[in-house]
Amino acid sequence: MKTPVIEIRDLHKTYGKSEVLRGVDLSINSGEVMAILGRSGGGKSTLLRCINLLETPTAGDIRVGEHLAFSGGKPATGKNLVRLRRSVGMLFQGLNVFPHLSVVENVALPMVRSLGTDESVAVKTALDLLDKVKLTEKALAMPSQLSGGQLQRVALARALALNPLALLFDEPTSALDPESTLEVLQVMKDLSADGMTMVIVTHEIGFAFDVAKTIVMIDEGIVVDSGSPAQLASNSQHDLTKRFLREHLQFDSSSPAGQPRPTRSR
Repeated sequence: MKTPVIEIRDLHKTYGKSEVLRGVDLSINSGEVMAILGRSGGGKSTLLRCINLLETPTAGDIRVGEHLAFSGGKPATGKNLVRLRRSVGMLFQGLNVFPHLSVVENVALPMVRSLGTDESVAVKTALDLLDKVKLTEKALAMPSQLSGGQLQRVALARALALNPLALLFDEPTSALDPESTLEVLQVMKDLSADGMTMVIVTHEIGFAFDVAKTIVMIDEGIVVDSGSPAQLASNSQHDLTKRFLREHLQFDSSSPAGQPRPTRSR
């Protein structure tokens, strides 16, 4: 039996009188890509931010790797929190890079500062990571010289620099133009093929059904549906799932089990 990389049990998050998460249970195994879908305001981003404690849960348990991130009402602190943040990289909607550093310096810096890597080794590794995200030719460029999609790929390379157990993506393409969106999604698809464990919150529904092993539908703070893309396409009884499929996917009747054929998200 596989030990999950991320395990979430009975997770709750309350803001004042508003309960945003109402008992979420999820397990993400090594190499799995999980896409979390649902209406805006349903709790998807809050769930991601609880995993690495950018938001402190109200109740429940979160385990990342061998370590508890949150349990018994207590979040990880000190060295345990640092270890958690190294273990789970996160990409946001915003483009978070250091404007005064070159591309290769942006990627190398976390290895030098957080891991104590020798600077020459960090630069070599950074160049390898830039090749992975298809940005080798921009290694010496400054962030001001890059497009939004390129900046997001720099942020992705920097997240990979700490060799995380998993990556969390919170609408990483929402601020990008269509061409840049396709560039970022292709790199994410390549990472999934390499076995990177990923949890993705996205409105790119076609991409989610194409790359994810597991689709999770969240609405009003609870998991209302989950399964493989093929299972949800052929067997879902939930109105939320059916609406997403109807609005964002076309079905190829010649494919096995009614496998959805992705269309461009709206």
